[in-house]
Amino acid sequence: MEENVEAIEDLLEEFPRVFPEYLALLFASASEGVGIAAYEVLQLSAGGDGGGMGGSGRCIEALSKVVCNGNLENSIRAGCLKSMSELGIPATYLRDKGEVMRGESGDMDIANLSKLYTSNLNDLVKTACESRFVLDVGQAAASLIKNFGSSDEDVELGLKIIEHLMSFIIRLMVHATENYAKLRLSLTEQSPIVVPLAILPFVEIVLNTPAGLLGPVFYRRLLFAIQSLAILTYKVNTVRGIVGEVHEENMRKIVRLIGGGRFWKHPELLAALFKLHINIEGGHGPTWSKVHTRVSSMLLEEHECMVNSRGGGVIFNRCVKHNVDGVPCNRASRAFGVCRPIFGEGGGGKGGERGGKAEAEVEAVEVEVEAEVVEVEGEEVKEETEEEEEEAYQEEKFESDSDWNDEDNDEDDDEDEEKDEGEDCPFLDIATLQLDELDDLFFEGTGLDVGRGPPPAKFMCSLSGEIMHEPIQDPYSDEPRYYDKTSLVQKGEADEDPYWPRTKERIDVGEVLKMEVDKRIVDEIWIWKGRM
Repeated sequence: MEENVEAIEDLLEEFPRVFPEYLALLFASASEGVGIAAYEVLQLSAGGDGGGMGGSGRCIEALSKVVCNGNLENSIRAGCLKSMSELGIPATYLRDKGEVMRGESGDMDIANLSKLYTSNLNDLVKTACESRFVLDVGQAAASLIKNFGSSDEDVELGLKIIEHLMSFIIRLMVHATENYAKLRLSLTEQSPIVVPLAILPFVEIVLNTPAGLLGPVFYRRLLFAIQSLAILTYKVNTVRGIVGEVHEENMRKIVRLIGGGRFWKHPELLAALFKLHINIEGGHGPTWSKVHTRVSSMLLEEHECMVNSRGGGVIFNRCVKHNVDGVPCNRASRAFGVCRPIFGEGGGGKGGERGGKAEAEVEAVEVEVEAEVVEVEGEEVKEETEEEEEEAYQEEKFESDSDWNDEDNDEDDDEDEEKDEGEDCPFLDIATLQLDELDDLFFEGTGLDVGRGPPPAKFMCSLSGEIMHEPIQDPYSDEPRYYDKTSLVQKGEADEDPYWPRTKERIDVGEVLKMEVDKRIVDEIWIWKGRM
């Protein structure tokens, strides 16, 4: 223990900006487990023995044990929790690497920075697959918030634990390039317990926030919660039913709190709400079609208000059409039919037969999408003109308070300016890193550059139509055809007679999991993401 304390003190002197003051609390707590956890974190950040492959995995295990230790002070648990969450952020690994990786031109080597980050992140993914820390941390948080109103300090700690756990899961799902399919399987096993025990109570508490107190913390927590639920309900029947029970009630509360045309400031949240609605198949039980009709009408109305107001539409389109938020969407869902125009698809899109049937079963929800119709190789395709897209982009990027005097929206502007100390962006792309201004990394930006076009076709899974995490080549196809490993695993488990697309070869899930990922395409995807 003494050796650990000395090593930590040395590292604190050498790297005072690596993590803030709460690390001093960790090793001062006279708990060997806490000391080791802090030591792992600092060694990892300093690039010492704890860094590289294996270091981040050991670190997350040590930190999660401290977070789950109810005998420690809340400040210590909160410190470890923040450290755990920051393990998913690029800046944690790149703080002292920027100058080293600058070439003669002075530009950073995006490819090498990406590899440095993803190697550590993939180690976290491996740990998440092999351990049950998501379940352990979720249960620890649930024990703190179950007596809502009895102890404000405990409840707030519980909310912070769940918030950081969700943001951590989202980062793993968005940025993983290895073991992504295994991660989904692991979360599928743990989420039926974590969702009703921790995440849904978290949503209930957040939605009880008074309308006059809707600041940055509220929006951040709600975004993490909806994105997490959309991820965890994606093609998982057990979780889908649990969330479906309270789906309409929660949607009504959200629209009541921030609807009425105010989603233009929170387009990522509206995109996540659409994806969640689609992933839970529009509702649960015998009345699902009525629930689907009512909820989809609310969402489509909010979407129309958003695109007709000052911006928001461009970021929304990036999330739903190009999946830059990393949240998956089940386009074969029975609820996808009425949302096809929003997702940039016509009546015969990727929704599949199920989506087509559902569209006929539920009441029609008319959606007017204004777009230019252009001729492309004999087909009519709806497409925004360059002028329309540029206009929306300029409105979103260069908002001016001087000509926007609506009372409600002025109130929102003031709320956004109240930056919370713990606020960080959900997705931080490599190219947005300002390595000489690291203090601002966790507080600024959304990580979504709305000025970029759609991803190249070769980055998209031929089965799901989403950007691939683990691209593998079809061994039975004469021409190069790539699929995301997760899509094949889900197809192999869900279908009664699973076959490789366009072939009659059966899918062996075990063999698919062992197949090598095409590193060349992974690198290209990461370079493209780094330039977004």
